[in-house]
Amino acid sequence: MQRTTNSIRCSQKIYRLSRVTGMVIRKENFKMEYDFSGYATRANVKCTDGRIIMPNAFAHQDGERMPLLYQHLHNDPSNILGHVVLENRNDGVYAYGKFNNSPAAQDVKEAVIHGDITSMSIFANNLTERGNAVSHGDIKEVSLVL
Repeated sequence: MQRTTNSIRCSQKIYRLSRVTGMVIRKENFKMEYDFSGYATRANVKCTDGRIIMPNAFAHQDGERMPLLYQHLHNDPSNILGHVVLENRNDGVYAYGKFNNSPAAQDVKEAVIHGDITSMSIFANNLTERGNAVSHGDIKEVSLVL
């Protein structure tokens, strides 16, 4: 039985960290400088809530820009640390993150560079699930989490 649910939070490790600003070149000749990159979510890996994201569940969001938050805290604008650009891959959704110049973002940026924060988590809704397998959904934000 397939069902639609409201939302999901799925944490994953940042698998590649760029200490030096890098450049992403996309097929549409889109260019973006980024401060870090890594998987926002991996396909076929159990999330902290027990769900498993299936390959291409978020493929329709390839190239989209999402807010980057701290700990999924939506109640204070100071928790907006910057943004990420999503890249759909066969093994998950990769994110290229850019911090803004706020004091909170600069503090978190230093923690990422230092290796104190090593995980990202997605918040998504409009999920289509079969059992604990998520086959479709809409990512609304990506958070750096402890």
